[in-house]
Amino acid sequence: MPSPRIEKLGPLRLVGVMRQHHAAQDNNGIFLALRAQWNDYIMRRAEASTLQNNFGVFGCMADGATHFDYFCGAPSEAPLPAGFVALQLPVMRCAVFAYAEPIADLRNFVRKVFMQELPTARLSLLPRDVGAPEFVERYWDDFDHSIAVGGLDLLVPVQA
Repeated sequence: MPSPRIEKLGPLRLVGVMRQHHAAQDNNGIFLALRAQWNDYIMRRAEASTLQNNFGVFGCMADGATHFDYFCGAPSEAPLPAGFVALQLPVMRCAVFAYAEPIADLRNFVRKVFMQELPTARLSLLPRDVGAPEFVERYWDDFDHSIAVGGLDLLVPVQA
């Protein structure tokens, strides 16, 4: 895996759908749950003229171990559609890792980034109390959410 590049992200207002998921599911179970969330978002989004500039945001382990919060959406300054939430990302310094493998294997890639790649690059995560998510998925313009094929950047907020 190539070394990550460092990039500034934010401030950024995202509009989309936030849900809580069970962390104990296997990769396929989580893949199916997140895909259903993305499909719901895509069908209901107000700015349906493009499916580009989509972001997934892994918030945190909501209760410490068994559940996690996940947001999917896109940058927007438009009023919130019914059932949608706005998520404001702060300015963050991020380590960026490109990912172009099957999306169902993303969970394993994320583990590798956190367990191996960040320590190898001597990068430290931001403290949990600064309001930044654990990581952000920035989908490439060629990503097709309807069939979950394409690439993304995994952005991990790190200390300066």
